[in-house]
Amino acid sequence: DQRAVVNLTTGMAETTAEIVRHIEVDREAFVKVFAAHLRVFFDLSQKGLRLLEVVMDEVAREKNKDLIYLSASSALDYHRRAGKPFSQATFYRAKDELTEKGFIAPGPHKHQWWINPALFWNGDRVQFITELRRPPEILPPQRAAE
Repeated sequence: DQRAVVNLTTGMAETTAEIVRHIEVDREAFVKVFAAHLRVFFDLSQKGLRLLEVVMDEVAREKNKDLIYLSASSALDYHRRAGKPFSQATFYRAKDELTEKGFIAPGPHKHQWWINPALFWNGDRVQFITELRRPPEILPPQRAAE
């Protein structure tokens, strides 16, 4: 069924209700990781985790984007700046692992990759709404007639 909420300030009808909780955090860039899917992070190999670090860095650069730039040279540069060895062969094996496990998917152009916003996200695009409903009360025959 269709529902709408009217914004009392603008008078505009919105299709979803929002329950907002504001939390102050430090000014450093961060990426939200959704706890419900945390176990998939523990299934990654060391090389997968090292490339995921690069992916998270790219995601943290700009809010509300689900398409990132990811190439062997960008991953090598990232790890070179961090003082960690990382090879081109490791990049390709790790990229295959992240793709296979649903962290990233090929984008529309070379070196563009979609991230999986169900696992991690930087921004406010995804709204999570929990609707609590009481199950219907089923009355015994004698109470239903009352």
